[in-house]
Amino acid sequence: MRNLIRLLLILMTIILTSCATIRSEIKGKYEGKEIGKNTEKPVKVLFLFTHVSQTKGFDTVPKIDKKYNLIRGFNDIFSDALREINNISQYDMFTDDPDDVNDPKRRKIRDSLMMNNDYSIHIRIEKSKVFSHQFFATLVATSSATLIPVPYKTYYHLEVKVYNKDKQLIYTILRDASITKWVQPVLIVFYPFYPEERKKEEIYLNFLHDTFKEIENSRILK
Repeated sequence: MRNLIRLLLILMTIILTSCATIRSEIKGKYEGKEIGKNTEKPVKVLFLFTHVSQTKGFDTVPKIDKKYNLIRGFNDIFSDALREINNISQYDMFTDDPDDVNDPKRRKIRDSLMMNNDYSIHIRIEKSKVFSHQFFATLVATSSATLIPVPYKTYYHLEVKVYNKDKQLIYTILRDASITKWVQPVLIVFYPFYPEERKKEEIYLNFLHDTFKEIENSRILK
């Protein structure tokens, strides 16, 4: 009897939290032609990542995410996208941390990496949502026991800046995308095919693939 009650509670939890997540297409996607394999001289590159998040109307400014808040498997996503660039001889990675402002050693490491590489590619990914939208959507979903379908929207903004060894900005890339999460019991049928975590990974993967493809075909690293 106890096991049956547990099973019923699990099923109720699944039903009441069932959702389907839909992602948008990438805005600002690279539309240029692929011009073949890059035969430029191999270069050394620093990939500098800054992951920030903000709930607009609640947070006053975007805040840098700690490592445990980053999307799962990010290194694998980066490695997969990096194949778009053909003339990198070696590379370094550095991810900004909110505590760097009080850590001179970390800041020195970052500056040293920028000096020791031919190019620095600063990739800033900002995740944001609107507090008032989230509040009222949650209110409606809770009061109706999720019987009324309510969308929760999260926005993603990518800003990429490429610097040469002299720290001069030579190229900029901007991209946007969003995720809409619908909550309703009947969506349990769709959940296995549209889980939120997978859609997040797709946005990050598409962001990086498209960015590196543009850098490769524009012959920025030479």
